[in-house]
This record gives sequence, structure tokens and C-alpha cells, in this order.
Amino acid sequence: MILSQPAPSMAFAPVQAMLMQSAVDIMPDWAKDMHGLNLPRITAPLIRKGTMTIAQTLRWAFAQQRQPPSARTPSMPAIGQRSSSPVRL
Repeated sequence: MILSQPAPSMAFAPVQAMLMQSAVDIMPDWAKDMHGLNLPRITAPLIRKGTMTIAQTLRWAFAQQRQPPSARTPSMPAIGQRSSSPVRL
């Protein structure tokens, strides 16, 4: 039921498929057998590498939010904060 959910968009479909296969890959063998979700063993390294690539991309995308305010560019306010300097036109 969860593995057959449609993707929210066509762009997200490959990512969702990779993450669902990765979820099956980390299940114990007895659970895979119980649900009939056996994947070919040759695909496991590809699934793991693809999932690691997705995770590294997400870490990179959210890295800016983890930096302390002093490490950010002074001209750009932090997300959700207003600039203390008045706007000049």
C-alpha cells in the first residue's frame, strides 16, 4: 500500500521510487519474505548509491540553514528575519 503511492509530481517520481526501493533494501530478510518484496541482490549496490546521492544532495541544499548567523553573508538577512537597514530606492 505505501510502496504503491503515486508520486506528487512527475519530477519526484524517480526519487520516490529510489527511496521506496531503499526502504525495502534495509528491511530484514524475514520481513521481505513475509511481504514478498525480494529484490535482486545485484540491484542493492545501485539502490544504495542512488539513495546516498539523494541524501548528499539534500544535505548540501540545507547546509546554508545550519551555518551560524556570523558565517552568513552580512548583506543577506537570515531566512525569516527582516533586515535592520532601511530600504533605499
